[in-house]
Amino acid sequence: RRFMAMEVQWAVLDHFPCQWSDAHSNPFILRDDVALPVDSAGPPDALEQPSVRQGGEGGVPPEESLTPASNPETQHRPRAAPSQGRTIAAPLHTAREEKEGDCTLELTECRGIAKVLSVDAHNPRNEAQIQDGIRKLAALLAGGSLGARALEAAFNGVGEESLRRALEACVTVELSHANCTSLVRAVLLPRVQGLEQPASRALFASLNVILTHHPKALIDGVLAPVFRDERVGPAQAEVVNRLLKDALRPGLLVHFLEQALRGGGRGGAGASEECGRWGELQVSMVQQVINRKPPLGSPIVLLVLEHARASSERLRKSLKLSKLVLSLAQKYALEVGQHAEVALHVVRTTETFMKNALNKAIAEASAKRRD
Repeated sequence: RRFMAMEVQWAVLDHFPCQWSDAHSNPFILRDDVALPVDSAGPPDALEQPSVRQGGEGGVPPEESLTPASNPETQHRPRAAPSQGRTIAAPLHTAREEKEGDCTLELTECRGIAKVLSVDAHNPRNEAQIQDGIRKLAALLAGGSLGARALEAAFNGVGEESLRRALEACVTVELSHANCTSLVRAVLLPRVQGLEQPASRALFASLNVILTHHPKALIDGVLAPVFRDERVGPAQAEVVNRLLKDALRPGLLVHFLEQALRGGGRGGAGASEECGRWGELQVSMVQQVINRKPPLGSPIVLLVLEHARASSERLRKSLKLSKLVLSLAQKYALEVGQHAEVALHVVRTTETFMKNALNKAIAEASAKRRD
């Protein structure tokens, strides 16, 4: 055993050469007055020297001892709880970190797609590049995991021709209503709201692509938000009016009024966050719907009349508002007759030459209801 301990001493000194002073004697020097344990467990290199454990004379000084009680780095460290069976390692990444990492990867990939689709679509040399970008975008949309930021990044700076081609490839019947609504709200709505001139044919072509497969998504994502926007201008109103006049089916016109007048579907009949904020451009959009005479029920007619009443003060000289109420009274006489008092409030407020015609039409509507 003495020989084996000397072998350990020599091995350590070979790997860690050092000089020992008188104050710090070599802890590996074997002392005759200390007996080695008879039954020591483990290999020889695991033998524990008493001088290292106890310190003091012939060993490591107490202030440099490695015991927890004297080590300043571990003196105030809280003691760990005892192990209760097998310890399960903590995950390297939390769910939130993984989600943020996935979003970052998708955002980077969408930016790369936008760079690919931003090339000149009319140059035949770019055809293969554009097709590859469209395929990647369609694959991402099919997964349904793209957020608004990623969608905006994927179409940032993309020309109208490439936009139309990408939408034709990506917007299919299999695409869900929610994903399609998010797509048009992130991609098409900013383009419509940013118009300063009449919309181009290419933009209308992109809108018609959505209208073919997901018309309600186009209403929820573009048409109704444009109607509720107080900053709406003539260019935006023209886009909405053209689609209301020629493209939407009668049932979709009812859906448009519900979404536009109820603040995106929040609230019941006669309640809207946008009540009283009509301008003449909003009146002209509603007029397009009334001209086509869709099957409006009494709640929708009341909703239109309440908006007209709330806006009558600011539009008291508006011929468009007077014409709208007159059209309602003539085409939906039974429904207007049920809410004649609301319609008469608009008549009392208006300062146009149509006041007499409005009074007559509302009186006839009330008489039809009584009959």
